[in-house]
Amino acid sequence: MNAKVFPSRLSGRVEAVPSKSYAHRMLIAAALADRPTRINRIGRSQDVCATIGGLIALGATIERKGEDVIVHPVSAPPASALVDCNESGSTLRFLIPVAAALGVEATFVGKGRLAERPVAALVDALGQAGVRIEGTGLPLSICGRLTSDGVEVDGGLSSQYVTGMLFALAAQGGNRRLKVKGKRVSESYLALTIDVLARFGVRVTATAEGYTVVGNLRSPGEITVEGDWSNAAFFAVCGALSGTIEIVNLNPHSLQGDRRIVSILEEAGAAVEAGDDFVRVSAGKLKAISADCEQIPDLVPVVAVLTAFAEGRSVLTGVARLKLKESDRLTQTVRLIEGLGGAASATEHRIVVDGQSALQGGQTIEGTNDHRLVMAGAVGAAATTLGATITDAEAVHKSYPDFWEVFEATGGRYELDV
Repeated sequence: MNAKVFPSRLSGRVEAVPSKSYAHRMLIAAALADRPTRINRIGRSQDVCATIGGLIALGATIERKGEDVIVHPVSAPPASALVDCNESGSTLRFLIPVAAALGVEATFVGKGRLAERPVAALVDALGQAGVRIEGTGLPLSICGRLTSDGVEVDGGLSSQYVTGMLFALAAQGGNRRLKVKGKRVSESYLALTIDVLARFGVRVTATAEGYTVVGNLRSPGEITVEGDWSNAAFFAVCGALSGTIEIVNLNPHSLQGDRRIVSILEEAGAAVEAGDDFVRVSAGKLKAISADCEQIPDLVPVVAVLTAFAEGRSVLTGVARLKLKESDRLTQTVRLIEGLGGAASATEHRIVVDGQSALQGGQTIEGTNDHRLVMAGAVGAAATTLGATITDAEAVHKSYPDFWEVFEATGGRYELDV
């Protein structure tokens, strides 16, 4: 499905969608806890639905109550399970170790580019701990129970491997150790994991070798998912490029690393006002920036769009892992900027954008079934002179199902070509 986006001036009020990162983690902790948990504002993104389905396959019972869920924890894990991760890398990498901790003989399947996203670090870690694994991609099958202490996992490629292992060790209870080799990347996401485990009564402490995991998972009874800074960033950049956008239901003290979009917008010259639960962004004279994006990979496409409209040369570093996302996001971000009529280039570790105050657009931008590229493309296309056509417009359902409706409600003009 294609979206033809017309030049538009966006303004208005947007409610932030629930944080996908927090939702995944709360669901898993609740499924492994001692009693039921009500999770408020869980959202309906495809990725979160994949985790719900995966946990049900592993023995949890999850009831929908409008925008909330009640999670009844796993009491008797099934002997075997088929876990469909759809296109969710988080679901896959979090639930492989969890299934091993539960002793479930599980087969993991998925679709799209998920089969190409690496899981070798988990395969190696679990294999060394005595779990039998068949396959290096999808489908991937595991057999055996994770019981070893002092498991070692490589944290240099993705923090999701570490998160999955932390949940697996927490599920076993007691006092456990996780060794992490290599550089620990995306530490803000690990902070979310540690925060959720703490809310469920498990204390995770960083050590020189990795982490200690102490305690048993105990339900807080009720918990609420806070607003998502990653997806709020798209409309925040809309405000910087055209009118004034206010986004509510955002925690200004959030552990989400993508909260950094506020300082990036300020550095680029946008007018930003932040309150107790909102951020308001208005257009200003934009200027080039330099940003290390290693800890905020999900922001790169929309930050690149922002810099395309900022006069001067912007440099985004720490982007090597973008090649392993829902698309080769490194290459596709450059093509996105070019599709807007801008100039950009990339090496393995950085993206360079030569920004201009106005871009013509008028081209077709390949969404490559990547939700963040599609949304960033819509933001940029609305700010061009001629607009642009974006393919795979339906990819937004992965994280922001109502994106196009909210885009229209704030003044964005588009037509869908089914």
